[in-house]
Amino acid sequence: ELIVGRGVNEEYYPQRNATYAEFISVLMRFAGMNPVKSDDFDGVNEPNWYSSYVQIAKDAKIIDDSINDFEENITYKDVILYSYRTLDYLSDVELHSKNTKIDDSLTDLDDELKKAFTFFVENKFINYDKSGHEFFENNINRGLMADIICKVLNWCEKNKINRYEFKQAPIIYMVSDSVEPGELFNISGIGMYSDSVEVAVVYEPDTTETKIPGEDAIKLEPKFIDPNGDYVTVMLPNEAKNGAYYVWVKNSYG
Repeated sequence: ELIVGRGVNEEYYPQRNATYAEFISVLMRFAGMNPVKSDDFDGVNEPNWYSSYVQIAKDAKIIDDSINDFEENITYKDVILYSYRTLDYLSDVELHSKNTKIDDSLTDLDDELKKAFTFFVENKFINYDKSGHEFFENNINRGLMADIICKVLNWCEKNKINRYEFKQAPIIYMVSDSVEPGELFNISGIGMYSDSVEVAVVYEPDTTETKIPGEDAIKLEPKFIDPNGDYVTVMLPNEAKNGAYYVWVKNSYG
């Protein structure tokens, strides 16, 4: 599964410093918080490859408006804070630490950073070098970013903390086109989870109005449902007419 991406020529460049954009996108992919298409990215001048991840993180209050440039190198402080907030967002219970005394020079940390830092040190997500406040302003490289994410992911699996569940009606991104009757086709998007997925198509060759599927809707039995809820595979019936169809996907939320 792609959580940490690659650069040009499929090279990973582990020694290169990680940017805010890279870390936030990796963190959201780790959490299973997939992008929802939007033309409105508050705080980002031009929509680009990371804009949707930024919007998700802002909506979940994992990041705030303090980031001036997402292409800047991220600091240890923000890696710890954003990771901790993501874990807190995913967890149904409060994250506890033993409040271990780490360093006398860090007693003036604000409460959230102190709690997050203590939690990360106790669980060996990071290696603290006893450099005091200077530690938090250091940058991290992409190799270390991947190492931290993997440790956090292992901790989540051990403590049965699941990745984010999409709690709303499905969002459709793409549907296979030029499908012939009797052929399988894919509907891609978010929130197409197993037990409750239903698919319907409505033959509407002469209108562009959106309609709720009614009695004339053709129910399609899912042939395969992606475990992550990213797509469902169905078959267009042999008796289907040539023309345009509305496609509807339903889960337990709508």
